[in-house]
Amino acid sequence: MVDMSDLTDGAAREIVMDESVFGIEFKSLITLDDLEEIFKHDQLGVNNMHSYIRLLYDRVLRGTPLSNRFRFVSSAHCSGMAIDSEPESVRQCLVDRFMSTGNTECLHLWAYNTRPVGAHWLLLAINPIREVVYYLNSVNGEWTNYPAMKDIVDLSIQVFRSQRDAQVSRTKSSNITWIQI
Repeated sequence: MVDMSDLTDGAAREIVMDESVFGIEFKSLITLDDLEEIFKHDQLGVNNMHSYIRLLYDRVLRGTPLSNRFRFVSSAHCSGMAIDSEPESVRQCLVDRFMSTGNTECLHLWAYNTRPVGAHWLLLAINPIREVVYYLNSVNGEWTNYPAMKDIVDLSIQVFRSQRDAQVSRTKSSNITWIQI
């Protein structure tokens, strides 16, 4: 994906995350520090996470029918720190990503970094049509430990529901299902 053999200290390689991967185009930088995170088994940063997601997308999803069944959410634009500093922006990013599939059922995969509450990665698989969120935390913590993350996902699903004029029963209107994997 990126040749790093001639990378000097402080230099970076740019990886373009095209719109098909995260729904928005942006550039991610990979440095020697990012490679050290991998080799030293340190906490992976968002640049490494995006690189892995891009590789997965390119090798498994791009150009296949699966690309319509699975979508990725940008961890750089939707993180614990972003929720704390600009929750409206994160909510809009999630709603836009959900809207990109319209009424087609799709799982939106979100590698979520819990910063500033710790520095841990979770995986959310969000089906906004069925209003179900599958939650995977390798350290067996519950989603209730991250109320801001849960609130922003619930609100994003409700806004998505409203924007597509979906009718749901009164009992379901605020009851989004969270399932711990």
